[in-house]
Parts: sequence; structure tokens; C-alpha cells
Amino acid sequence: MAQSGSTQSQPAQSQSHFQVDLVSSSTASVFVDGAWLNGTEAIEAKVSASPASPAEGVDIKAYFYSADGKLIFTAGKPSSVNAGNGGTIPRPTTYEAGKKYSFYFGIPQAIKKGAGKWKRVIVVFGQGEQRAAKIYPKDDLQKFDFPEKKMVK
Repeated sequence: MAQSGSTQSQPAQSQSHFQVDLVSSSTASVFVDGAWLNGTEAIEAKVSASPASPAEGVDIKAYFYSADGKLIFTAGKPSSVNAGNGGTIPRPTTYEAGKKYSFYFGIPQAIKKGAGKWKRVIVVFGQGEQRAAKIYPKDDLQKFDFPEKKMVK
């Protein structure tokens, strides 16, 4: 039987369907420390998925580390963002292929200064074994411990 148009396939699980495209420092009007803070320091994560994926079951987390590399705070989900009309910006129900989505993580006061001040943040995005991660400011992910570490490449 002849193969028509076959190409070398990549090994399964070599690349996540999910990408963390950018992690940066930003300001946003977010719900953090039990209150709405307008124009406060936040971490912005821009993520994408390919192929398209339902958002249900897909998570995005942020792990904050001190200068000595110790985990000091985990944000299990992004902060709610004020839409400016009395509501919040809704989270997507589906991630369209290739479209970038921004999420914000408000930074708790407890990790903004002093001995427990955060120095690095790792954002993890994905579902099941399909995970992507990015660190800000740039550093080696392998130096830090986080639950999804074995799933990211």
C-alpha cells in the first residue's frame, strides 16, 4: 500500500497544545487580598492554545518565589479583573487556536516587600499532561520546584 503525502510525525507529547507566550509585570484593576485594587501591581500572562480547546478543565496558576528560590505564594487561578462597568471581565469558554488571551495575577501585599518579597514568578497553563510554563524575570525553570514541573518541557 503506497503512502500518500505522509510526513515524518513528531513524537507524541513532545509539544504541549498550550503555550505561555509572555509573562510580564503590569498594572491592572484586580481583586486581590479580599478587595478591589485599581491600577495595582500585577503579573500579566498571555497564553494561547493550538488546536482550539474548551476552557473547562484548563487551568492557569502562578507560583511566586523569594530571592532564595523558595515558594512563598501560589495563586491557584487568575485574579478577577474589573471591567469598569460594575462587572468583571469574563473568562473564555473556549480557547480559539492561536488567539492570545491575557490573564492577571494580583500580587498580595504580604509578598511585595521585606524579607518575604517575591523575586520570580512561574505561570503554568494547561490541562492534564499538556502543560506549558514560563518564568519572569527570565531564569532557569529547572531551578524551581512546582507541582507541574515534570509535565512542562
